[in-house]
Amino acid sequence: MIIETGNFYIFEMPPYFFFAGIGFAASVCCYILLLLFSDTNISKKNLVLCLITGVGILVGARVFGCLTNIAIKIYSNEKIDFSVIYMAGLVFYGGLIGGVCFYLIGLRILYKNQNNLNMINAFAVSIPLFHMFGRIGCLFAGCCYGKEFHGHFHIDYLRDGVLTQNFPVQAFESILELSIFLFLLIMFIKNLKQADQNKNNLLLHYFFIYSIGRFVLEFFRGDPNRGYFGILSFSQIVSIVLFTFAIFMFVKNKYGVNNENH
Repeated sequence: MIIETGNFYIFEMPPYFFFAGIGFAASVCCYILLLLFSDTNISKKNLVLCLITGVGILVGARVFGCLTNIAIKIYSNEKIDFSVIYMAGLVFYGGLIGGVCFYLIGLRILYKNQNNLNMINAFAVSIPLFHMFGRIGCLFAGCCYGKEFHGHFHIDYLRDGVLTQNFPVQAFESILELSIFLFLLIMFIKNLKQADQNKNNLLLHYFFIYSIGRFVLEFFRGDPNRGYFGILSFSQIVSIVLFTFAIFMFVKNKYGVNNENH
């Protein structure tokens, strides 16, 4: 199958928005079901929290789009102007960080003095489910494509009349997200049987696993509009920061627990 970018639609919708819509609906349903499964009370606050998180996703994705454009300008030795703002796209890492920050802030405001780990974990499990569908959308939209590749499982793209064969990096990332989702779901179920002090923070587990997978997959990306710092892409720099943060928090949490036990 040849995918003609810019002219490929599903039910008269651009493929990314079609699959992202499915992913959003699936992740919200997953989040609510996990809250119910963990006997967490569902109220209007949850709706407000979802809206706050949605705003954070959009803001973060746009801000990182601007930062990516700035990185491209710096790497290309070009002058930084207002085009880095109005030409900015939406970047997943920005949406992830923005959404997580707004969610945690909203959680702190709306649910004061409560143990919210079950809610945070339900949120963490839902993230890779959304992104799995989002990357399928990228595959059919032709964005975030892989390097030129002529082996088995290559993807044929037709861009401006030029046919290219690319590595299906979007599909591999989608499989990675599905694997993370299943792993976190199993951990979520196991967590419910543990005492509060022994429960895992699944958001940190997601940061840890995804940052490693994304760092590796970036080497197979072929789209140039990602921004580079030397041999590393902007996303790989963010992956390193996210990985380091997860390790720091793991150590901090373990050290804090050990101190309490003494």
